[in-house]
Amino acid sequence: VALACLCAIAPPVYLIMNTLFTMNAFEPLFWMGAVYLVLRALRRDQPKLLLWAGVCIGLGLENKHSTAFFAVCLVAGIALSPQRALLKSRWFWFGLAAAFLLFLPNLIWQYRHDWPTYTLLQNVRRTHKNVELAPPAFIGQQILAMLPAAALVWIAGLIWTLRQRALRFVGVTFVFFFALMMALKAK
Repeated sequence: VALACLCAIAPPVYLIMNTLFTMNAFEPLFWMGAVYLVLRALRRDQPKLLLWAGVCIGLGLENKHSTAFFAVCLVAGIALSPQRALLKSRWFWFGLAAAFLLFLPNLIWQYRHDWPTYTLLQNVRRTHKNVELAPPAFIGQQILAMLPAAALVWIAGLIWTLRQRALRFVGVTFVFFFALMMALKAK
């Protein structure tokens, strides 16, 4: 656990990004908070915790819209795992409603102001501010950004979660999200 924590906080990209106190510093907290709450809901058979996972997602959406991609991948990860019964729980739907209600003011503001986030993303794409990489280069860049030595830990962790019945949804979520970011040419 200590080695995994060290690998999560040591990459220079996080050390630099998190000292700037931007929305990027909070994104992992909301995402991993949601995953943690889903894991606790499963391990302790407390589906009510899914409501709080929804609150984490809702706050994450308020913080940064990319949380929507994570949320879709998380639901897909759960749907394709042995824990898919969670999606039938009323607490899952309460959590989904909480996330939506927390994000609703932002959504209304976006609508009333002609979707400025979408306009910004289009301008970034049109001006080539973000470097678009082919999949092998994208993977290489992620390994470099997260420190090559740490890749040994997170790749082993990914394989381990995919092989664990109780944790498979976490690994599937990661794989889906990573593939989606590659497909969307994310930075």
